[in-house]
Amino acid sequence: MKRFYGVVLAALLVVTGVLLPGTASAQGSVDSFRITTYDIQYELSRDSEGHSVLKTKETITADFPLSDQNHGIERAIPTSYDGHSTHVSIDSVTDLEGQAWNYTTRSEGDAMIVRIGDAATYAHGLTTYVIEYTQRDVTRFFQNTNRDEWYWDTNGTEWQVPIEELSITARIDDALITAREGEPYCYTGAQNATNSCAITEEEPGVYKAWANDLSAGENVTFSLGFKSQTFTAYQASLFERLLGYWLLLQILMVPFGVILIITMGVLFYRRMYRTKEQDPIVAEYIPPKDASVVVSAQTVAVSGQTFTAQLIDLAVRRYIAIIETAPASTWKTAEYTIEIKADLSTLREEEREILTDMFDGSVEVGSQLPLKTLRNNMSYHSRTLDNDSKLKKLLEGIYGIRAKDPRVSKFFYRWAIICLVLGVLTLSFVMGIAAFIIWMFGLTIRPLTDKGLVVRRYVLGLDRYIKASEVERLKFLQAPDTAEKIGYTLNTNEPGELVKLYERTLPYAILFGREQQWAKQLGEFYSRANTSPDWYGGSAAFNGAIFAASLHSFSTAAVSYGGISSSSSSGGSSGGGFSGGGGGGGGGGGW
Repeated sequence: MKRFYGVVLAALLVVTGVLLPGTASAQGSVDSFRITTYDIQYELSRDSEGHSVLKTKETITADFPLSDQNHGIERAIPTSYDGHSTHVSIDSVTDLEGQAWNYTTRSEGDAMIVRIGDAATYAHGLTTYVIEYTQRDVTRFFQNTNRDEWYWDTNGTEWQVPIEELSITARIDDALITAREGEPYCYTGAQNATNSCAITEEEPGVYKAWANDLSAGENVTFSLGFKSQTFTAYQASLFERLLGYWLLLQILMVPFGVILIITMGVLFYRRMYRTKEQDPIVAEYIPPKDASVVVSAQTVAVSGQTFTAQLIDLAVRRYIAIIETAPASTWKTAEYTIEIKADLSTLREEEREILTDMFDGSVEVGSQLPLKTLRNNMSYHSRTLDNDSKLKKLLEGIYGIRAKDPRVSKFFYRWAIICLVLGVLTLSFVMGIAAFIIWMFGLTIRPLTDKGLVVRRYVLGLDRYIKASEVERLKFLQAPDTAEKIGYTLNTNEPGELVKLYERTLPYAILFGREQQWAKQLGEFYSRANTSPDWYGGSAAFNGAIFAASLHSFSTAAVSYGGISSSSSSGGSSGGGFSGGGGGGGGGGGW
């Protein structure tokens, strides 16, 4: 039954093609044509220095459809052999009468693409193209045959259309006839095929081969052997040798440059944060007294959202309230409103700046702001553009968290100059990039001051406490020095006291990307204490699980509004060759 349906479908497609010829031809591939005859004439000789010179004349007759499908053909001629250039030069492109065709050339990989025809004109029916070109150094010595060989692909294995008749005539210069050794060999088929084909010596120095009904991708390869040293082996020019050395040097410079950049990046981080001086890290249970969330984030590498963490910090300190006005759904995030609950004059400058930017200066108690009004708000965005520079001034100014260190900067500058000199001497783009990046390290590095290092140790201690298991956290809180650290004696059996402690550290859990676990635990403490956060209003009745999910939803929503950043090796003349194993060849198709 399936075969029946397949036959019916095929018949319908054929009928459709017959009834709608315009549509069928419009969708036809540019390779939907055939080559009726493909004649190739070769002339192999030597120049005055003994290098092989090959002149090729290809006469290609294509049979195009009568529909407007093809402008002409493309012929891909390989430009290299045995790892070196053959210096392909196009001598002429004409029709049978010698009239010049319009053509263009371009390079693609190791091939020159000759596009013949006119974009404004379509080719129909039998059309002939005659391409003449010259190549050099097309022979090489093969160790396994102990001969110089002309081991050559003719039409090539990359033709996209079938060839009905292929004929090859290879003439060698009279001076080369006495140097010939061995029998001529011919191979045909797709790439790596070892099928033999007929090749005959019509007269001294003239060899002919042919093949019929070649499918797309099928080729003829022939091989003629010569006495060793008949041809001068290819020798790279001084420029080519220098270019080869330079390319090798660039290959070596890439890993060196990458390793150097990574090494300097690690040193930048270590010196920026003084990592070797931070131990030991002691667990801490409440936020640092002398640094806001925003400032704390500048002393450590954080994985969470600084903006969200700072808003939550202002909320748990009762300066603002976060009100969920619409719950999250499958297709959209929840919507929130921020309300000012207390006078902001006692806040640090960077904390006030966040709310002032959001509320556009209207930060009186009772002011409300739907967060969605900040979405795609260019005015708000422009107000936040200077936040990073203001924070940098505070860190290096009145807070004294970071400061320039000329010795550290000079270290990076010296390495940048070394890279630049190496880049100039070796013409290495990679070393130039390395020099620029390392110079920027020296220009921007502001290591932590001693005060900044104290804040870093404290914040890392807070992270140590937050990421610990619940059992470990209780052990921390029951330690003898807990009361001294938090300012009062903590009863770990009283959920209300744990609520206060967990609320204060919630912003830092967000800062370190652990808000979900922390909010879940805080929600459980709220439930056990039979209370709910007065700084956060949900759209549903409170419970611990909903609180954790809602807080995560707020974190997701708030992220959008933040104003603070974060060739064959064996010869073919012994009969061991294959199609596609020689030089030359290439392929072609329509366009």
